Amino acid sequence: MKKMMIFFLLIVILSTGNYTNSQEYQAVQLPTTIVREIKSDIVKNMVYELYIDLPPRYKTSDRSYPVVYLLDAYEIFGLQLQTYQQLIFMKEIPEIILVGIAYRIDGNFYTDGLRRHMDIRARDFTPTHMSYEQTVERHGEEIADYVRVSGGGKEFLGFIEKELIPFIEKEYRADSQKRGIFGYSLGATFVTYALFARPGLFRNYFIGSPFLNWDDKAVYKFDHTDKLLGSGDTVNVYLSWGELESSTGRHHPLKDYLEEKANPNIILLSEVLQGETHLSGIGLAHSRAFRRLYGM
Repeated sequence: MKKMMIFFLLIVILSTGNYTNSQEYQAVQLPTTIVREIKSDIVKNMVYELYIDLPPRYKTSDRSYPVVYLLDAYEIFGLQLQTYQQLIFMKEIPEIILVGIAYRIDGNFYTDGLRRHMDIRARDFTPTHMSYEQTVERHGEEIADYVRVSGGGKEFLGFIEKELIPFIEKEYRADSQKRGIFGYSLGATFVTYALFARPGLFRNYFIGSPFLNWDDKAVYKFDHTDKLLGSGDTVNVYLSWGELESSTGRHHPLKDYLEEKANPNIILLSEVLQGETHLSGIGLAHSRAFRRLYGM
């Protein structure tokens, strides 16, 4: 829990530091990325921004491409994109369509915008609802202050499955058999929930340093991965965590859980990132996820 709190605290520190008036100078852009919007009817009153990056040879080919849906794009899409770009440059992974899921924040990000961003994130990534008082009781005031809103995971997963994926696969040459989803920290909690609640919706799952203690480990109650048995669908799960994140060190409860289930339709690769903390492992975890799940 303390590691998750530090993760959120870092967002606050980075986002409230000194900055130059953006009107005086040209803003930094990600030159290969476009921004589109999609209004959700499932997640009420939400318009999501999509950061879409097409493969270098997309316009000159007629082939379909794997798609990776990236959570927390509002915070770390630059890291995710540039990690991917270096790997395709070195031909370590194939070309992929990247879809970062973010949201429009009106007004001043450094004041009310940051708070709204954190509330949307917490709501969408948690599979069950707890009141502020319940969160304080189970996780302490520090976590409760950063996860003030919760329980929107079902609706967010519905948005991805029934609105976002059909939109992307209609608009772009996306291979529906090669979908992937990447999440880190609380985002990885949601990816774990997606694996359990809708097994087979994606082919590849990256679960990086997940916060699985939420609401007395409620995410495990949604496990329907037995539906994969006999279906012919095989999914790949890459789980990683920092060696220095907790006293468990080289062990992880999700690894133990999936290995004990021994579902032959779940190909699990787990990896402890030696010498890394929760925060220092973010970049390395994404690089390993691309290479482990898509490496050529």
